[in-house]
Amino acid sequence: MYNIRDYDVVLTCLKNCKGIEIEKIPFTTLNIIQRLSNSFDAGRWEPCRPEHFTDEKVDEFIRMLPRKLLDVLLPFQLDGLRFGLRRGGRCLIADEMGLGKTLQVIIFYAITSAVPNLRYISVWFWLFKTLILELCIIPV
Repeated sequence: MYNIRDYDVVLTCLKNCKGIEIEKIPFTTLNIIQRLSNSFDAGRWEPCRPEHFTDEKVDEFIRMLPRKLLDVLLPFQLDGLRFGLRRGGRCLIADEMGLGKTLQVIIFYAITSAVPNLRYISVWFWLFKTLILELCIIPV
């Protein structure tokens, strides 16, 4: 593990080693990593894109949520929501089934008034309908 600022030095050292094939990180990926590493170095989230929100703005959004909802959110769900809000929704929420990803997405859309991609909603609906009909034990 090394600091991203040392990338060029590490890359040069590895290229000079015999028997090691190495490819550079694509420029766009490296650029994003470098920009996001500022948050790591600062010890707090530093927005680096126009659609990102500051921690203060994220806290403001979360304070607007109804107490009833905040009381049922588990700590890891709230962390996931914060993570997504900081990045303006440009993130991937992935975990095991039953941990509240759908709830996090619904809350995100409610807070930001963003319109979800209808293609995803239709796929979710289709999957839900298909799975319910296939898994239903008692005939409907």
